Amino acid sequence: MNVIRRSAGSGVILLASVVLILCFAGIIGVWSMKSRIDVLGDKVFEAAEDSLAFMDVKLDRIEGAFKNSHRRVGLLSKGVNRLPQKETEAKAEATSLLKTLDEGVFEPLKSAQTWLDSTHAVAVGVDKISEAVVSSKYAASHEDSVGVAMAGQLQDVSEAVAGILTTLKEVRQGLVDIRADVLSARRIALMIVARLAQVEKRMADLCGRIERFHARVAGMKGEIAAVRGDFRWWTMLGAVLVTFLLIWFAASQIGMVLHGWSLAKRQPHYDESEG
Repeated sequence: MNVIRRSAGSGVILLASVVLILCFAGIIGVWSMKSRIDVLGDKVFEAAEDSLAFMDVKLDRIEGAFKNSHRRVGLLSKGVNRLPQKETEAKAEATSLLKTLDEGVFEPLKSAQTWLDSTHAVAVGVDKISEAVVSSKYAASHEDSVGVAMAGQLQDVSEAVAGILTTLKEVRQGLVDIRADVLSARRIALMIVARLAQVEKRMADLCGRIERFHARVAGMKGEIAAVRGDFRWWTMLGAVLVTFLLIWFAASQIGMVLHGWSLAKRQPHYDESEG
């Protein structure tokens, strides 16, 4: 009986010791996993923040180009309306207006279109992140804030810019025609003024849309910062809870070890009457 009791006690000690080691290994593993998850989460959030920062910079440039072009279009329209009657002066003024159109309106809009294309590509990437990250109260109440909606709307803006550039090409051709045929200047000028009025209206609309994009990007940045903080808090809470459970289980195994030790060392009792 003594041998069986000692064997049972040793078995309990061995099993409890193994479980105890596994508990401590589990605690180390939990915090190691938490650290890896935090690093991975930081990379995801940093990628989202970098993408939004890139969009913010590009939107600033696009907004500046739009506002400047809008102002130049107004000046062009006034300049066409004031074309001189004399042929020499009209040709000189048409040449000056062509330069303003090319350098002050057309080229900045071409650059803005390129920036829009790159911003659109980034917005598509942000969508992949926003599906997992920006899926909270802000996104629920601002459906057009997530990347896919912004990507689609940025594409619309890019197409609108392409339409404006097509109209400006017609305006440019009109100025070239005026320079070549001053006698038809008044008729061509009316066409140019009508086209520029269309462009001016569309430019004003695009400026407003870009400003709204800025607000959406700012909202996404704030939301990602909030979710990043929540993510850290939840991973910490999860790690602490699992650690607590493992410590509690390890404490019970210590009790089992002590019980096994007691069982293995217990001395047999003899009845005195038998002696």
